[in-house]
Amino acid sequence: MSTIEDQLAEAGRGIDRLRAAVEARSATAGRDDDWASFAESVESELRGFDTHLERLQANVAAAAWEARARTEAAIAEVRSRRIAVGERLAQRRGLLHGKEQR
Repeated sequence: MSTIEDQLAEAGRGIDRLRAAVEARSATAGRDDDWASFAESVESELRGFDTHLERLQANVAAAAWEARARTEAAIAEVRSRRIAVGERLAQRRGLLHGKEQR
């Protein structure tokens, strides 16, 4: 069984992978017919990370104060990265949506 720190590190790597995929795909988004499907897939994965982080947060609620404070800081850091990916995706989606309406 992996530790909470291991699970957070794995989640962080997953978020970073999604960020890189959004950035790579953004370069060709205007020419990519499958952008909507890609964006839905990324959003689904992001929701999965939200669920996973919420479960981790609930599990540490009963932990000792020191461990909880460290875990909460790590969760906040991973969550901020998750939010950044969601914002970048929304930004790119907005730009594409604007192009489609012209």
